[in-house]
Amino acid sequence: MRIVQGDAQVMAPFEADTFDSAYAVYSLKYFTTLEHVMRHTYRVLKPGGYFLIYDIIKTPEYDPKNQLHAKIVSDFEYSCGMPSLHTQQSIIKDAKHAGFNCVTQMETAREVPWYYEFDISILRFCMTSEVVQKLLATLENAKITPTGLLDFLKIFVAGNVMGIVRAGELKILSGSRVLVFQKPMDHILT
Repeated sequence: MRIVQGDAQVMAPFEADTFDSAYAVYSLKYFTTLEHVMRHTYRVLKPGGYFLIYDIIKTPEYDPKNQLHAKIVSDFEYSCGMPSLHTQQSIIKDAKHAGFNCVTQMETAREVPWYYEFDISILRFCMTSEVVQKLLATLENAKITPTGLLDFLKIFVAGNVMGIVRAGELKILSGSRVLVFQKPMDHILT
């Protein structure tokens, strides 16, 4: 085995029809478009090869015209410093455009929701508690903590955690959806 650092949008060091499978785990959310990733992943897979995607995505329940949905997702994207999340439909469409067939779509979280770890009551309390926020403001004013720490925690920590929880509760985002694509067997080797 060898580790190769490369660009998922090019995959230049790899020949066509080289790999049996590929996966993208919590990584595609940082790409603004998936066209190149899909096309080059398709290129390097052997006919019959599989491509598994496991990422945070907008579910079919997400409605971009719903102001609450749009605000929750936009705030979450901002707090994580990432571009607009992909919808499940757009991922499937981009994969199909590259030549893939979608063979499986499944939600892996069953009894426990995917956002459970972020919704633990003590964590949620600390993120939303006025007492904690007043304590941090006092520490900041007394110059015990750096200036801006409270704003940082509100936007990037609480924003991230509470965004995940709210989006999960509304089922507009999923962090446990698996999409599996296959390169057709009848693809002619290049």
